[in-house]
Amino acid sequence: MIGRAAKRAQVDDSGAEEVEKHDGGFVTPMQMFATFPHNITFEETRELKLLATPASSPDSNMYTFIHNRQEYGVMRLEDATISADLRVVTNAGGVPANTRRVAPMTRPLAFGWKTKEIYVNNDLVNTTTTHESEICYINAFLTQTPESRNDKRDLCMGWYDTAGQFDSTVGFQDGNNVVNAGGRKRSNPINGGERFKCYDTLDLLGHNKRFCTTSFDVKVELTRLEKSKFFNGVDAHVTALKMQYHDLTLTIPMMKPVAQLSAAINELMIQSSEECKFYTTTYRYVGKPLAVGAQNIQVNDIFNGGRPTRFICFQKTQARYNGHNELNFHSMPFPGINHFQVKINEANIPPLITNSKEAYLNLTRVLDKRHSQLPVTFSEYESDYGIIVVDLTTNRDSYNKVLPNSTAGVVSVDIKYAAALQAAQQLVFIGEFRNQLSIGYKTAARNKFEF
Repeated sequence: MIGRAAKRAQVDDSGAEEVEKHDGGFVTPMQMFATFPHNITFEETRELKLLATPASSPDSNMYTFIHNRQEYGVMRLEDATISADLRVVTNAGGVPANTRRVAPMTRPLAFGWKTKEIYVNNDLVNTTTTHESEICYINAFLTQTPESRNDKRDLCMGWYDTAGQFDSTVGFQDGNNVVNAGGRKRSNPINGGERFKCYDTLDLLGHNKRFCTTSFDVKVELTRLEKSKFFNGVDAHVTALKMQYHDLTLTIPMMKPVAQLSAAINELMIQSSEECKFYTTTYRYVGKPLAVGAQNIQVNDIFNGGRPTRFICFQKTQARYNGHNELNFHSMPFPGINHFQVKINEANIPPLITNSKEAYLNLTRVLDKRHSQLPVTFSEYESDYGIIVVDLTTNRDSYNKVLPNSTAGVVSVDIKYAAALQAAQQLVFIGEFRNQLSIGYKTAARNKFEF
């Protein structure tokens, strides 16, 4: 039909099934070199261990990991692990009294960072924000299952707070009359100054799942989250304590290819100047404060002309958002709305959400959980995980990993509350953008789209 982009089938040389390719921007999974049988691909497996700088300062506010390029190696960035000995001490460095009612946040090595900057060949490749903790928390919520939440919690201090009791610290010091079991589990291992060996994953290249050659310079800079957001406990107790990170290490699985594969990498990347290309996911964070008495809210052009593949919205009280020692930073009760409508270029995008049950049902569709479990039940969602997610992809299946047909559009939202707000609130919008990162040998790293 005239005026419409034609669809055509593209056949992968490796013999994979035909993949429908659209002129609007779909691309097939990219390969830097032809697939090799696994048993003749790598001759040995190693671990690349990067020690944090400054290594001798467990109290540092910022840590840096640096990897200098190595020839012909292959890294598995999807399995990058960050580890440290966590220890809570007094501000003077002493052992705290075991009467303290304090717990660090869930998964401190994953969610406990204010900013995360990733440089490849000295180019910043991720979107920098001071809200890295919330973005990582939301991404985990959207990708986890109940099983994946629970099976590694002893490794990463991943005991989530008890829904409906996120702010409670009763019994953290002695286990008596506890109602927030998750918080008590996080408090107990380090309540008396003991060390807890913590392991967690750290996303480095936008959740890509491909191998990456080691012939790139990579630098990771992490800045700590404020203490008032990192800890939850009695105000005076939180003020008197601090968290130390001992032996902070970033570990990346690395494989040495056989000579045949090394020659192929050398030929393509160095001699022919080919680029490695990766699917990546990046986020944009936009906050909007709401005053007492607000009831009808309209926010226009939230992402300055950018159209994300997923639109994420949640709300916190202003006090919680700013950081409060006695308020759990990650609690997000479902707001009392009776109208939530997303628009693109003034066109309404379904669904129209009028209550928490409709939002929860829509979440099962957006995350493709029609026949499997979400990470939380409806009652838990309503009390502390009230995240609204709307699929903005034109093909209506945002759980896939292809690039979007459209990356531009004026995204707006209309929100009506059942009653005027009784306290100041912070409305948060997060746009999830899919992108393609291209990296060459000793050349600049660049994204396909600039959002």
